[in-house]
Amino acid sequence: MTAVCPFNRRDEIQVWSITLAVSPSTLSYCVSLLSDDEREKARKYRYSRDSRRFIAGRAALRFLLGSYFNWAPQKVGFCRSAEGRLSLSFGPTSAVSDFNLSHSADEMIVVISSLRRVGVDIERVDAGRCAEQEWASVLSPAEMYWCADASHGERVRKYLTLWTRKEALLKADGRGLQVDPLCLDVTETVQTATPFFYSCPSLSPSQWTLWDLPLGGRLVGSLASEGWSRVPKISYFSLPADFVLTPPSFGAPMGVGAH
Repeated sequence: MTAVCPFNRRDEIQVWSITLAVSPSTLSYCVSLLSDDEREKARKYRYSRDSRRFIAGRAALRFLLGSYFNWAPQKVGFCRSAEGRLSLSFGPTSAVSDFNLSHSADEMIVVISSLRRVGVDIERVDAGRCAEQEWASVLSPAEMYWCADASHGERVRKYLTLWTRKEALLKADGRGLQVDPLCLDVTETVQTATPFFYSCPSLSPSQWTLWDLPLGGRLVGSLASEGWSRVPKISYFSLPADFVLTPPSFGAPMGVGAH
């Protein structure tokens, strides 16, 4: 296994922005990169747009991770934990310690870590997503109170900011919703500029670092990484829509907030 070691520092997290709105020719090639199980999953989606997003997303993930090992994307294999968390089939390596991904509509974010466990979540701000009963099932009374005095549109953004922080933590922990989101009261973080440190005995380990991702537009997102003794370097990159023709570039990171 020959890694290209694209990390600039020993402790670094690289954040990749990827569009899933690919051309028909790119999509056709993406299908050829999927495993039999993945093709079967793609066929089961009710709507063609969801199938397209899954195919493009999984192919992009293979291209991206393959570049860290100087491998063809077809050689990259995945497995899932009992809780459903996706990981490399050959486990952590000196090139990639962990990765995680999240998508909303045609946007996907992949985070790749050199040293520590990570989790990411993104959500699209939709004014229709403001059912108080729904949010009260995952946000504490203090968190709901923080959101209550905002205008309708801003209230949705606040809800999603809190939720993506929790979801990033749950995904990094690895157990997902087996941990009750109400156990993660992130009220203490709402007035704090990121990165900030968060501790919760319900998580394993209990100490984490959180970032709000500078995605811009109608997207809200958060990144969680294991530990808080050191703050890792965060670099932002973008994978082009024609990624099957253009290998990932590890040159200068894209500007923060660019998308």
